[in-house]
Amino acid sequence: MGKRRVEAAWDRVGSWLRGNARNARAGCEQVQPEEIEEAGRELGVPFPEELAASLLCRGVGGSFRFPGGAPMGPAEISGRTLMMREFLADLDGDGDGEGHDDYWHHDYLFITDDDVNGMVMDCRPGDSFGAIGWFSEYDGVRFGLAPSLGAYLEEVATCLESGRALAGYVPIAFNGELLWEHDNRHREESHPDPRSLLGLRAAAIAEPALEEQLPQIGSFSLQPEPEPEPEPVPGPWQNTRRDGTYRYTCLTFVHGIDETELLRRFGALDEAPNSWSCDEAVAAVGRRCLPVIRVGRATGGEWVFAAEERQDPIAHSGYGMREETLRRLSAGTRAVSLQIADIRMHMFGDGKIVSELGTNLLGREMREDLLQAAQERAGLNFSGPSLTQQERLDALRGMLRSEVGIDLDDHALNGPLTAAHILPFLDDPRRGSSPGGDLGDIITGFPDEQLRSALAKQVRRLADENGLAAYPEVGQALDDLDRGWTGPLTDGSPLDMRLRAVLAETQAIQRLNFGGKHGDPPTLNRGEELTWWRRKAAADALQSLIQLPPRAAAQPIQYARSTLHWRAELAADLASVRRTQPPRATTPTSSSRRR
Repeated sequence: MGKRRVEAAWDRVGSWLRGNARNARAGCEQVQPEEIEEAGRELGVPFPEELAASLLCRGVGGSFRFPGGAPMGPAEISGRTLMMREFLADLDGDGDGEGHDDYWHHDYLFITDDDVNGMVMDCRPGDSFGAIGWFSEYDGVRFGLAPSLGAYLEEVATCLESGRALAGYVPIAFNGELLWEHDNRHREESHPDPRSLLGLRAAAIAEPALEEQLPQIGSFSLQPEPEPEPEPVPGPWQNTRRDGTYRYTCLTFVHGIDETELLRRFGALDEAPNSWSCDEAVAAVGRRCLPVIRVGRATGGEWVFAAEERQDPIAHSGYGMREETLRRLSAGTRAVSLQIADIRMHMFGDGKIVSELGTNLLGREMREDLLQAAQERAGLNFSGPSLTQQERLDALRGMLRSEVGIDLDDHALNGPLTAAHILPFLDDPRRGSSPGGDLGDIITGFPDEQLRSALAKQVRRLADENGLAAYPEVGQALDDLDRGWTGPLTDGSPLDMRLRAVLAETQAIQRLNFGGKHGDPPTLNRGEELTWWRRKAAADALQSLIQLPPRAAAQPIQYARSTLHWRAELAADLASVRRTQPPRATTPTSSSRRR
């Protein structure tokens, strides 16, 4: 009966493949009964009737896959299973590979290959004989996929015929192949008009009665928890409080500008600056869910500094340590940023990295590390165990003074300083490897102009789905891309500011979720939060298309689209673009110009 069940299921699978994914059947070779018998002898476990029947029906080779990997032939089943036994035997040292029943049993057989993981058949005598499970290198075998191989194949056939999901994957036919995509058809709906968390916090500050109703961020609470006894007044290099928290996480210095210009370069909001102490700045982050910097002037007057108080859960090393920030701070001058907790330093000159300490940027840039040379001249080892944290900070202070000319007074950070909320800069888009697989096959042969136009259609769909395209700056940029605009995305332009505002909204959600007190009611509902995250994904895709070559942008855009039929949609867009032959780049509109 099991044999007939398997044969009938494979007949249904084969019929569907002939009509929808003919290539998945190509290249299969017939399995001979003696091959199955030989593999069973090698393993000491005869292949069950259903497994033998499946091998005779399916054969070996070809591109067909289950959601749980590619079906293996007899020799592959034997080799892969023996390899697992040998691995466990090496762990045991007793040579039999047994004694790990909670992870793998001697009488389990691998039947599919999914890299190091795969589907498994239980060949132990008893009620579980023939059951199908899943092996993970981290968890071992977990059964529950199906009570038998025949039952599993029937499920596969039904999924192919109906289009429903199997184990969270949906069958997709494309270019003659069978593909399995994650089932996202029932993902939570976006909110049609999500509220702005930043807007709610700003309104609450203007209306104290509203502020009392909003949850505070734990360590950023408006009223700092009282300390059991007064602490000594700290200097800038005495950084740790009695409770172990850091007074500040990042100090950034810029040469030859004033505090007002430093605020502007750091991305301060277009608002009147404040005069805040350290604790007041920390409380301001909690009230508004936006990062804060305090600025002042170092001893001697040639360097201004920005201090970031405590550790932000979004930017652990400080916004001043980011390359995106330092490029802007150092334009036409020099900038040095220090991450205090683990002694890291970046030095930039006119937008480019000059030197570093304790990081790996120079490893990518292949430049001489000037600060490392200064460290060696001074006979210091900042990463060595011989120096305490305070000794390392003191040594760093001396090196800054002698090598760079920066000297910060002991009490420079203790009182109120000019302060402002900042709108963080966009991350540089990631340059992935050249697209391969299905994506690489689809875009091969298309010139950059046509590929860019097709990707612009993809980004527009994405932005329409979550409301990002409703912003005038975004809609105008999408129109510009349709006409062949290729950037750049100018700092401070309306589009740049809009994308940064979307980034700030998602960071505010993170900041509140990370630091909120247990039991606090959420400010936004789940649908509103999801919408902001999806707008952020669309904003990232748009930024990638503007700032990267189209082939480098294709992969992040496809990832953001996250639809079952993205291949067919992209192929259709490319075919449409090829027919219309769009013009080359035109003059950008105001959406891309500086304000």
